[in-house]
Amino acid sequence: MDPTLSGKKASMNRGRVRRTLAAACVLPLLLAGCSEDEPTPQMPDPTSSPSAVETDTGPVEPTLPPEAEGDGVEAAEAFVSYYFALLTYSQESGDTTRLQDVAIAGCETCRGALDAVRQTYQAGGTIQGGAYEVVSIRASDRGQLPGGGSSFAGRVSVHHSEQVIRGSKVDGLDGTYPAGRSKFDFTAVRQARGNWQMADWTLL
Repeated sequence: MDPTLSGKKASMNRGRVRRTLAAACVLPLLLAGCSEDEPTPQMPDPTSSPSAVETDTGPVEPTLPPEAEGDGVEAAEAFVSYYFALLTYSQESGDTTRLQDVAIAGCETCRGALDAVRQTYQAGGTIQGGAYEVVSIRASDRGQLPGGGSSFAGRVSVHHSEQVIRGSKVDGLDGTYPAGRSKFDFTAVRQARGNWQMADWTLL
Protein backbone atom coordinates (compact mmCIF):
# COMPACT_ATOMS: atom_id res chain seq x y z
CA MET A 1 0.00 0.00 0.00
CA ASP A 2 1.14 3.52 -0.75
CA PRO A 3 2.54 4.94 2.55
CA THR A 4 0.92 8.26 1.75
CA LEU A 5 -2.50 6.64 1.46
CA SER A 6 -1.90 4.66 4.63
CA GLY A 7 -1.05 7.85 6.52
CA LYS A 8 -4.14 9.57 5.17
CA LYS A 9 -6.30 6.62 6.23
CA ALA A 10 -4.89 6.69 9.77
CA SER A 11 -5.47 10.43 9.96
CA MET A 12 -9.05 10.00 8.78
CA ASN A 13 -9.66 7.32 11.42
CA ARG A 14 -8.33 9.56 14.19
CA GLY A 15 -10.49 12.40 12.93
CA ARG A 16 -13.53 10.12 12.90
CA VAL A 17 -12.96 9.17 16.55
CA ARG A 18 -12.65 12.82 17.57
CA ARG A 19 -15.77 13.74 15.61
CA THR A 20 -17.71 10.88 17.21
CA LEU A 21 -16.73 11.95 20.72
CA ALA A 22 -17.35 15.61 20.00
CA ALA A 23 -20.74 14.87 18.46
CA ALA A 24 -21.76 12.93 21.55
CA CYS A 25 -20.97 15.88 23.89
CA VAL A 26 -21.37 13.51 26.81
CA LEU A 27 -18.61 14.66 29.17
CA PRO A 28 -17.78 18.14 30.44
CA LEU A 29 -14.53 17.99 28.49
CA LEU A 30 -16.54 17.52 25.32
CA LEU A 31 -19.01 20.20 26.36
CA ALA A 32 -16.29 22.84 26.66
CA GLY A 33 -16.98 24.10 23.17
CA CYS A 34 -20.73 23.75 23.57
CA SER A 35 -21.31 25.66 26.81
CA GLU A 36 -23.56 28.66 27.06
CA ASP A 37 -22.58 31.89 28.75
CA GLU A 38 -25.77 33.74 27.89
CA PRO A 39 -28.72 33.77 30.31
CA THR A 40 -31.21 30.96 29.77
CA PRO A 41 -35.00 31.03 30.26
CA GLN A 42 -36.13 30.12 33.77
CA MET A 43 -37.83 26.78 34.16
CA PRO A 44 -39.37 25.08 37.20
CA ASP A 45 -36.95 23.74 39.81
CA PRO A 46 -36.06 20.10 39.09
CA THR A 47 -37.35 17.35 41.33
CA SER A 48 -34.77 16.63 43.99
CA SER A 49 -32.61 13.65 43.16
CA PRO A 50 -29.54 11.94 44.62
CA SER A 51 -26.04 12.88 43.61
CA ALA A 52 -22.82 10.94 43.57
CA VAL A 53 -21.29 11.15 47.04
CA GLU A 54 -17.54 11.15 47.67
CA THR A 55 -16.44 9.26 50.80
CA ASP A 56 -13.13 8.13 52.28
CA THR A 57 -13.53 4.89 50.36
CA GLY A 58 -14.47 6.55 47.07
CA PRO A 59 -17.63 7.70 45.26
CA VAL A 60 -20.93 6.07 46.22
CA GLU A 61 -23.37 5.04 43.51
CA PRO A 62 -26.60 7.09 43.68
CA THR A 63 -29.92 5.31 44.06
CA LEU A 64 -33.12 5.91 42.15
CA PRO A 65 -35.13 8.49 44.15
CA PRO A 66 -38.67 7.67 45.33
CA GLU A 67 -39.98 10.46 43.07
CA ALA A 68 -38.94 8.39 40.04
CA GLU A 69 -40.98 5.37 41.06
CA GLY A 70 -44.17 6.77 39.54
CA ASP A 71 -45.24 6.84 35.92
CA GLY A 72 -45.94 10.54 35.31
CA VAL A 73 -44.08 13.68 34.27
CA GLU A 74 -42.59 14.31 37.72
CA ALA A 75 -41.23 10.77 37.81
CA ALA A 76 -39.66 11.26 34.36
CA GLU A 77 -37.94 14.45 35.53
CA ALA A 78 -36.66 12.70 38.66
CA PHE A 79 -35.26 9.87 36.55
CA VAL A 80 -33.41 12.24 34.21
CA SER A 81 -31.84 13.98 37.22
CA TYR A 82 -30.85 10.53 38.50
CA TYR A 83 -29.29 9.71 35.12
CA PHE A 84 -26.94 12.70 35.34
CA ALA A 85 -26.05 11.74 38.92
CA LEU A 86 -25.14 8.29 37.60
CA LEU A 87 -23.04 9.86 34.86
CA THR A 88 -21.12 11.83 37.50
CA TYR A 89 -20.59 8.66 39.54
CA SER A 90 -19.38 6.71 36.50
CA GLN A 91 -16.85 9.40 35.62
CA GLU A 92 -15.53 9.45 39.19
CA SER A 93 -15.42 5.67 39.69
CA GLY A 94 -15.06 4.11 36.24
CA ASP A 95 -18.07 1.89 37.04
CA THR A 96 -20.53 2.08 34.14
CA THR A 97 -22.66 -0.98 34.95
CA ARG A 98 -25.75 0.86 36.15
CA LEU A 99 -25.31 3.65 33.61
CA GLN A 100 -25.58 1.04 30.87
CA ASP A 101 -28.63 -0.55 32.49
CA VAL A 102 -30.63 2.69 32.38
CA ALA A 103 -30.02 3.37 28.68
CA ILE A 104 -31.81 1.75 25.76
CA ALA A 105 -29.59 -0.07 23.28
CA GLY A 106 -30.17 2.51 20.54
CA CYS A 107 -29.20 5.62 22.54
CA GLU A 108 -26.07 6.83 20.72
CA THR A 109 -25.30 9.63 23.18
CA CYS A 110 -25.61 7.17 26.07
CA ARG A 111 -23.19 4.87 24.27
CA GLY A 112 -20.78 7.74 23.71
CA ALA A 113 -20.75 8.48 27.44
CA LEU A 114 -20.12 4.84 28.31
CA ASP A 115 -17.33 4.46 25.76
CA ALA A 116 -15.52 7.64 26.81
CA VAL A 117 -15.45 6.60 30.47
CA ARG A 118 -14.54 2.99 29.73
CA GLN A 119 -11.74 3.84 27.32
CA THR A 120 -10.17 6.24 29.80
CA TYR A 121 -10.18 3.84 32.75
CA GLN A 122 -9.21 0.79 30.69
CA ALA A 123 -6.11 2.69 29.59
CA GLY A 124 -5.22 3.36 33.22
CA GLY A 125 -6.20 7.02 32.98
CA THR A 126 -8.04 9.20 35.48
CA ILE A 127 -11.03 11.55 35.35
CA GLN A 128 -11.13 14.25 38.01
CA GLY A 129 -14.03 16.66 38.38
CA GLY A 130 -16.72 17.13 35.77
CA ALA A 131 -19.64 16.65 38.17
CA TYR A 132 -23.08 17.29 36.69
CA GLU A 133 -25.70 19.36 38.49
CA VAL A 134 -29.18 19.65 37.04
CA VAL A 135 -30.17 23.32 37.07
CA SER A 136 -33.63 23.06 35.53
CA ILE A 137 -35.73 20.41 33.84
CA ARG A 138 -39.10 20.16 32.14
CA ALA A 139 -40.77 17.08 30.66
CA SER A 140 -44.04 16.29 28.91
CA ASP A 141 -45.91 13.05 28.31
CA ARG A 142 -45.60 11.79 24.73
CA GLY A 143 -48.01 8.90 25.15
CA GLN A 144 -47.96 5.13 25.20
CA LEU A 145 -45.29 2.93 23.66
CA PRO A 146 -46.13 -0.04 21.43
CA GLY A 147 -46.38 -3.05 23.69
CA GLY A 148 -46.83 -0.96 26.83
CA GLY A 149 -44.96 1.70 28.72
CA SER A 150 -44.81 5.45 28.23
CA SER A 151 -42.55 7.98 26.55
CA PHE A 152 -41.60 11.42 27.88
CA ALA A 153 -39.68 14.23 26.21
CA GLY A 154 -38.27 17.44 27.58
CA ARG A 155 -35.34 19.76 28.11
CA VAL A 156 -32.72 19.77 30.85
CA SER A 157 -30.11 22.39 31.72
CA VAL A 158 -27.00 21.12 33.51
CA HIS A 159 -23.92 22.70 35.04
CA HIS A 160 -20.67 20.77 34.82
CA SER A 161 -17.62 21.53 36.95
CA GLU A 162 -14.04 21.77 35.69
CA GLN A 163 -12.63 18.43 34.59
CA VAL A 164 -9.11 17.06 34.18
CA ILE A 165 -8.39 13.93 32.12
CA ARG A 166 -4.97 12.29 32.39
CA GLY A 167 -3.44 9.13 30.96
CA SER A 168 -6.44 8.12 28.89
CA LYS A 169 -4.29 7.19 25.88
CA VAL A 170 -7.31 8.18 23.77
CA ASP A 171 -6.27 10.53 21.00
CA GLY A 172 -7.18 14.12 21.84
CA LEU A 173 -8.92 13.28 25.11
CA ASP A 174 -6.41 14.30 27.79
CA GLY A 175 -6.58 17.87 29.05
CA THR A 176 -8.23 20.35 31.39
CA TYR A 177 -11.73 21.46 30.52
CA PRO A 178 -13.50 24.46 32.09
CA ALA A 179 -16.76 24.45 33.96
CA GLY A 180 -19.87 25.51 32.05
CA ARG A 181 -23.56 25.03 31.43
CA SER A 182 -25.31 23.18 28.62
CA LYS A 183 -28.86 22.27 27.63
CA PHE A 184 -30.14 19.01 26.18
CA ASP A 185 -33.38 17.80 24.69
CA PHE A 186 -34.08 14.34 26.07
CA THR A 187 -36.41 11.40 25.64
CA ALA A 188 -36.97 9.02 28.55
CA VAL A 189 -39.16 5.93 28.56
CA ARG A 190 -40.86 3.97 31.31
CA GLN A 191 -40.99 0.39 30.13
CA ALA A 192 -44.04 -1.82 30.61
CA ARG A 193 -42.20 -3.70 33.37
CA GLY A 194 -41.82 -0.43 35.29
CA ASN A 195 -38.15 0.47 34.79
CA TRP A 196 -36.96 3.82 33.43
CA GLN A 197 -34.44 4.15 30.60
CA MET A 198 -32.86 7.07 28.74
CA ALA A 199 -33.64 6.93 25.03
CA ASP A 200 -31.83 10.06 23.83
CA TRP A 201 -30.25 13.32 24.97
CA THR A 202 -29.20 15.81 22.33
CA LEU A 203 -27.13 18.93 22.83
CA LEU A 204 -28.89 22.15 21.85
